[in-house]
Amino acid sequence: MSPAPRSQPSVPPWSAGIVAALLLTLERPAGWAIALAGFLARGGLVVFLLPIMILPTPAGLQAQMAPLVVPFLFGEVGTGVLVLAAALAGLVLAWLVIGGLIGAWTEVHLMRDAVAEDAISAVPADGQRLVVDVLAARLMAHAPLAIALAWGAARIVATVYAELLTPFEVVTPIAVRIVAGAPDAVGAVVATWLLGEAAGGLAAREVAVTGRAAPAAAIAGWIQLLGRPLASLGTFALTSAALVIAVAPGLVAATVAWSWVRAVLFGSGQPGELVVALAAFVGLWLGALALAGFGTALRSNAWTTEWLRRRSGQPEAPGATPPMGWPIVGTIGDAEATRPGGWPSSGASGTV
Repeated sequence: MSPAPRSQPSVPPWSAGIVAALLLTLERPAGWAIALAGFLARGGLVVFLLPIMILPTPAGLQAQMAPLVVPFLFGEVGTGVLVLAAALAGLVLAWLVIGGLIGAWTEVHLMRDAVAEDAISAVPADGQRLVVDVLAARLMAHAPLAIALAWGAARIVATVYAELLTPFEVVTPIAVRIVAGAPDAVGAVVATWLLGEAAGGLAAREVAVTGRAAPAAAIAGWIQLLGRPLASLGTFALTSAALVIAVAPGLVAATVAWSWVRAVLFGSGQPGELVVALAAFVGLWLGALALAGFGTALRSNAWTTEWLRRRSGQPEAPGATPPMGWPIVGTIGDAEATRPGGWPSSGASGTV
């Protein structure tokens, strides 16, 4: 008599993974600082410098770039242009490598904390190679972005050049005019970047949890994204919106507070007023940093729970051993609802 086939575990609802990610983020506030480090290294530092920066106007950019651009247009490539191009290329490369490695390390740490909560018995060992592979998987997942940039970069640059040198109107913000001048190129770049972020989040977990090689993980991330696009894009949209809602009000308030500080410094304000203004700015700025750490940790945990949720519904052959020591998982990896928030493999019920 042949053994009865093993029933396929049901996949818990998407909302269960989001709730599990929120509970995990609130349960581990120490992860906020780690997540914040990755956020700042990947470019978030620029966002937090905006309250104290004075952005140049298009006229100011035009005046500063003219000495370099005009000779170039007449076929004279000066030393200044070459030095500027080399410096910009070096800065971008350094940011991609150093910032990417820091971000990958923080992501690996957060992912391993999340899967440890769910009793995964065997995961790849820590090490520099794992961090490098996670970064490589994320970069490979952005291959469509490279194609979109190669296709649309010329049009975007031409539009920026035209708006800086010969604008037809100066009332509309320059960013809006650039988008209106090349909507298809800008749209393609933004769309492929967002999709690459979603696929990269899934690919990173393929590397960090299952030990899959970076190229295969990047392909698997795109397959998972295209296989269930609503859940993936929903996770990305919801967590990104939560991050913006958490950070934006604090940064706007910090910008207002910094304007107050400048007014007191360059006006006739009293020392006591300056202390209050500085305290308000620092408090709002630090508060926004803390909320950025929370939002980034929530986003990382949400991608991990989404990845685990999908793994919980994968069928197994009779007598097969789950890969990498993976148990029969529920919502976020709990074998038989032994912890709060876990769902049994049958999907029948759960505890919160």
